[in-house]
Amino acid sequence: MLKFFSKHGYTTCILIAVVIVLLYSLIITPLGGLDIARLKTIDLFYNVKHDLFGPPPEHDDIVIISVDDASLKKLSVRWPIDRGVFAELINRLNASGAQVICLDFFFINESENPAGDERLASALAEAGNVLLASYFSVEGQYIVPIDLFRYPALGTGFVNKPRDRDFSIRRAQPLSVLPNGRLIDYSLEARVIAAYHRIPQDDITYDGQRVIIGTQYPDKVIVPTYGHDKILLNYTTHFDELRVIPMWQVLMGKVPQHKIAGKIVLIGATSESIHDTYHTPFGVMPGVGILANNLLAMLREDSIREVGGWVNFALLLLVSILTATVVYKLSASKGFLLILCEFLAIGQLSQVLFTKNLWWDFFGLLYLPVAVYIVTSFYKYASLVIESMVLRREASTDGLTGLAVYRHFEERLRDEFERAKRHNVPLALIICDIDHFKKFNDTYGHESGNIVLKGVASILKDSSRTIDIVARYGGEEFCAILPLTTEEGAGVYAEKLRGTIEEHQFSLGNKLVKVTISLGVAALPTQNINTHKDLISSADIALYSAKDSGRNRVRVFSNLNQKSDIGKGAS
Repeated sequence: MLKFFSKHGYTTCILIAVVIVLLYSLIITPLGGLDIARLKTIDLFYNVKHDLFGPPPEHDDIVIISVDDASLKKLSVRWPIDRGVFAELINRLNASGAQVICLDFFFINESENPAGDERLASALAEAGNVLLASYFSVEGQYIVPIDLFRYPALGTGFVNKPRDRDFSIRRAQPLSVLPNGRLIDYSLEARVIAAYHRIPQDDITYDGQRVIIGTQYPDKVIVPTYGHDKILLNYTTHFDELRVIPMWQVLMGKVPQHKIAGKIVLIGATSESIHDTYHTPFGVMPGVGILANNLLAMLREDSIREVGGWVNFALLLLVSILTATVVYKLSASKGFLLILCEFLAIGQLSQVLFTKNLWWDFFGLLYLPVAVYIVTSFYKYASLVIESMVLRREASTDGLTGLAVYRHFEERLRDEFERAKRHNVPLALIICDIDHFKKFNDTYGHESGNIVLKGVASILKDSSRTIDIVARYGGEEFCAILPLTTEEGAGVYAEKLRGTIEEHQFSLGNKLVKVTISLGVAALPTQNINTHKDLISSADIALYSAKDSGRNRVRVFSNLNQKSDIGKGAS
């Protein structure tokens, strides 16, 4: 596994990029895991676009008559306002030449003043250019104005706007259709645009992808939709940049006629007591301000087109793979600099495209490369560590037996020797040698000799504890460092090892053979052993004593003067 990571680093980086894109596109995005961050990215682009270009010139075509706190106070009226007041307001606006009047209020019941209701109905009939708001209830029921007002009005349209997960309004519906495709109604904005262009209210159609206002007219307006019946609201104007006139100024004759003539007049609530405000990319805005922004986009046929599906996925994949390639091929500093440039370039390009009303998953394009950079950088660092581990392991491990090589053995022995001296704890060393191994190779061949070497090494490893260090000392010699082991304990271990190998049968194809080993043991504390090299020399002396004494036996360095063997087999 380590060698695979070391050898296939670039391929792994590309796979990391692909997995991140798949995870983002197929799991995180559908489940809404990063919705808030994605939405705030859209808000950022809205605000940068506005800072660069300001409100469109068409915002002068819209006038908002605000039902605000100042108007309620000056007119000495309370909410709900008597409908006779709305009748007077309509009459005055029409006298000033308003092209179309839109009442962003719900007249779904008769009021407590029938005379006021009659006055409003008469004003609607006389004006002939007033549109009323309808809405969908929480239960999904379509609520329209009562017949007293609906029939004399020019038309009605719904004003509902779906809210995103952060409760802000960024989308609109130019029409509402049932899942079976049956049309319920068009939005109030679509109705207003038709009236403004003097298009009959019944000449609004939907072809499954676009709302077409005025199919037979040269001034027809086309509103493309996505997601069956939705559009991304193209916010271009802050509420305080719109032409807002308090209702009291109109009713008291304070507004010059030229400010109203030929305009779209929206009558809506801005009073805090009416609570008709919503969160938007431009902050909190009255509902009539959202209506105005959507109308401006439709007036200019300035809808935002969203690129999705496979095109968006392909862009995310391309940018992520490019990022992974840069991270893997370049140094850390150069890679970071290039990724930073990539991030800034994508951000700049995204903003340019957004000013052209083209939207794709800019959040993914901006931040997926960052995620790929972080993960692949970590992988690149980890692969270097792994490669270093592989090289270190290969340098410290004997290729034939899998045991530690002599250099590693000596380093570990020196460390263990110093630790034993420092803490005054026992330490033992065993060196063993396969008896008559040269003769064995001459008889059975070197390949068979390698089988025996690997077999003896395997028995050594299996017989050792986790803290023991087993190494190939050289040729047919092996050694074992036994921390926290006394001389007596090492002797017992060595004798057990000798007996195990003596009894073991090594398979050479269709033949079974046996070998024996001789072992020398040295341990701390022992007189005249002051360094780790002294310990090696002592164990080596004990080994040669075992061999000189007839082989297949264990000799302990401290007992050499007694000429006694711990264990002895056939020589």
